[in-house]
Amino acid sequence: MHVDDRAGVFWRWWTAGTTSMVGSAVGAVALPLTALTVLDATAFEMGLIAAASYVAWIVIGLPAGVIVQRLPLRGAQVGADLARAVAVASIPLAWWWGHLTVAHLVITALVVSFANVLFDVANSTFLPSIVDREQLQSRNSLTSATHAATQLSGPSLGGLAVQALGARCPPCSSTRSATSSRRRCCARCPPAATTLRTAGHRSAS
Repeated sequence: MHVDDRAGVFWRWWTAGTTSMVGSAVGAVALPLTALTVLDATAFEMGLIAAASYVAWIVIGLPAGVIVQRLPLRGAQVGADLARAVAVASIPLAWWWGHLTVAHLVITALVVSFANVLFDVANSTFLPSIVDREQLQSRNSLTSATHAATQLSGPSLGGLAVQALGARCPPCSSTRSATSSRRRCCARCPPAATTLRTAGHRSAS
């Protein structure tokens, strides 16, 4: 692949990943705040939602690499984005129909949590296939710095969004980020990367 083509693929990959990370960081604080402001949730209920947002790292954090290795790489990323978008988009619909509950928010947080783990692992696995070896360290550093920045800014953005939009907040941020990431993900996988991964599966089997 031409150098300019690889650079273009990387920046599309980085944009998609950054968009997804911002939405996830916003959603992590927006879900408990939505429970508090819309449902008058107790401290215990808010704790359940917050815990559900991170439980996937405990449950499948270690075997996530094996799981992703057995799935089509691009399919795993697109599937995780779709799962997050559907889960989060269900919140305003339930609120609109008057059926939004704390249990609904807990389940949404669980779905988003598991999807986040699979997406992040697949995302990191994808990087070496689109970056030259001599650039891998600098690209990894950029990705790590971007992740840290989104984790710092996401909670503040989530709090502002909940204050302004109420129950409509999480889908306004997370759903848009997930669908935007999915569109870029569908277009960003180069043929060489797909061929390389297919060959890897054949040799492993």
